[in-house]
Formats: sequence, structure tokens, C-alpha cells
Amino acid sequence: MLSLDTNVLACYLLGDDVEQQKQANILISNNDCFVLMTVIIELAWVLKSQKINKAIIIQKLIELSRLTNIHLENIEVFKNAMRWEITGMDIADAIHLALSQSYKNLPMTTFDIAFIKKSQALDEVATCQNVSKLINK
Repeated sequence: MLSLDTNVLACYLLGDDVEQQKQANILISNNDCFVLMTVIIELAWVLKSQKINKAIIIQKLIELSRLTNIHLENIEVFKNAMRWEITGMDIADAIHLALSQSYKNLPMTTFDIAFIKKSQALDEVATCQNVSKLINK
């Protein structure tokens, strides 16, 4: 099994460099590939920097996760994060929240009020809490 860096997956999905895309296709097609959640975060950022619509980014990430030889670090975290991203949460925030939830339902502690509000809108256990409110108790 190989662990893939973001640039391999970006070449695979974007095809900016035809030769590198060809190599990435061969590599991914012929090997079991492990993808870290940090790579997913960075890949989403790369796709966003290319002015790709958020819905298309989500679609590309989900399609990538469904390839039989792609093994994500934590598929349940990925599924939750994609579901939450569809509701408007930033992908990095969604992954951080899902990872926190996967570890004994720890609440994510942040200064980001928008992130807190989006997490509170979820019909799930995952929550964020405000640093200032914890300090000023």
C-alpha cells in the first residue's frame, strides 16, 4: 500500500500537467492507496484555489473515496465531514469536528462563532464551544 500526497491526488483530479496526470492515474489504478485526512483537507483547499465550485469539490472527494483501491484514514469521519460540508460548514472545520466527535465526542473548542453556530445546527452530537465562554465562567 502507498500513502498518497496531496499533489498526486491533485494531478489525478485536475490534470493540469498531462504527463503527471497519466502517471497519477497509473499509480492509483495499480496500487492500494492510503489517504490521510490531512491530505483530504489540503486537497479540498487546492481544488478551491482553482475556483472549483464547492458542490463539485464535494462530488470529486466522494468519488475519490469510492474508488476500490483508495483507503481513507477514517471513512466515518470523512462521511460525517462531507455531510456537514454539504450543509455549509467549511471542510477543514467539518473534518476537525468529526475527528473530535470520533474521539469520545470531545467538543471542539474555538473562537470561530460561525463554526459554533454551524455545529449547533447539526442534528447530531457534534458540538463546538466558545473559548471565551469557557474562560469567563
